[in-house]
Amino acid sequence: MPWRPLEFHYLALGIREAANAPSLFETAQKLNVKWISAEQLIYENRNTLLHKIDAFLSKVDGVYLTIDMDGFDASVASGVSAPNPYGYAPSHFFPLFKHILHSKKVRLMDVAEVNPLFDVDHKTARLAATVIWEGIQNVF
Repeated sequence: MPWRPLEFHYLALGIREAANAPSLFETAQKLNVKWISAEQLIYENRNTLLHKIDAFLSKVDGVYLTIDMDGFDASVASGVSAPNPYGYAPSHFFPLFKHILHSKKVRLMDVAEVNPLFDVDHKTARLAATVIWEGIQNVF
């Protein structure tokens, strides 16, 4: 039987198109990667976003979920390698995050991009801890 790659399903939530090279989006299109921009997370109707997330979740048995802290606005997450001047707020993030957690499809989760050297008043660490706590409470 010839080798065939496994199906690849990837959904990036909250990506900032202005902060990424066009070649990354070209590669994403070639690989059929789906994404929802940070602007969509902020301004798009929540039910529309949930529908897009559910469409993705319906195609997979399990999810490896990475929360990249530099997607949050720099006002709430300054302790990252690339502070985001136009990121999303926790109020945009947590309803979508909890929806994904409640799908019961999250198998692994990690939190990335926390840099204590730049973390004003430990607010990024506290936000990351809240994300981890929600993950533990709702999945594990």
